[in-house]
Amino acid sequence: MTEFEEYLREIGHEDLIPESQKYLRRLVLLTEQEGGEIPVGASKCGRYPDLPPEIEYPLRPEVRYRRKGEPLQRYDIAGMQLIAQINLRELAESSADPEHLLPQTGMLYFFWSCDGAIFDQSVFTRPDFTIMCFGRDGKILPPEEYRHQRVIWWDGDMSQLRRTAPPFPYNTEFYEGEKENGLPEYAIGFADESEYSNDIRRYNGPFSELEEEHDGIFDDIQFHTDKLLGVPTGGNYPELNDDEVNLLQFGFQYGCVWNIYWIIKRDDLLRRDFDKAYFDLDVD
Repeated sequence: MTEFEEYLREIGHEDLIPESQKYLRRLVLLTEQEGGEIPVGASKCGRYPDLPPEIEYPLRPEVRYRRKGEPLQRYDIAGMQLIAQINLRELAESSADPEHLLPQTGMLYFFWSCDGAIFDQSVFTRPDFTIMCFGRDGKILPPEEYRHQRVIWWDGDMSQLRRTAPPFPYNTEFYEGEKENGLPEYAIGFADESEYSNDIRRYNGPFSELEEEHDGIFDDIQFHTDKLLGVPTGGNYPELNDDEVNLLQFGFQYGCVWNIYWIIKRDDLLRRDFDKAYFDLDVD
């Protein structure tokens, strides 16, 4: 029984427990682990990834752009920063994903450039906006090859993994201190948790009426922290469509960025087509 269900029982609304379960969602809570050196291939957040030889380090290309009537702007080519790498066998052995939505073997990597060079594909065809991207060889990239983030699933021989530094510096235009040299590194574990979708309080019905009687009843029904699955939370969180899954939420908490998210369609997740995941931000 969840804490919310226990509270419903305490205030004499046990009859609402079956209705509340319609809004209950499973999630995998990412828990920071204390300890010394993190072994290659372990689940962790931050610093350098553990990559196999066949995966090139993800880079955000050089970007040159100009809005009509404004001077040319430029971002140098930059290494994407590792947000998290998930050892999926560790996750499977933790039993924190009992529905097995995620693969049970291999590594799942999340990379972001951690900078302001976030351009939608539509800007490449706007009449008032000129944008060009260049690869590491200096050649112009077609618009569809522009990336500022990557989600990669690799399922191979884990002994091939090597801790890999970026071949180009990170973009540090917006960051000082700890994020200049990569996000802080720490090992992560997994915990099976649950939370309620935002719909439970959104529509006129028994729960919206209950909130009027018991102020703050919904304050602790969601985890505002690092997680796989579950529902996006925060100040300006993305709304999931019925066919979408919250692949990862990470508390970035720097400047005006509070959380970052990767969202994927359920069918793409079940096909293990992680390249289809899209990125979103919780920004002030």
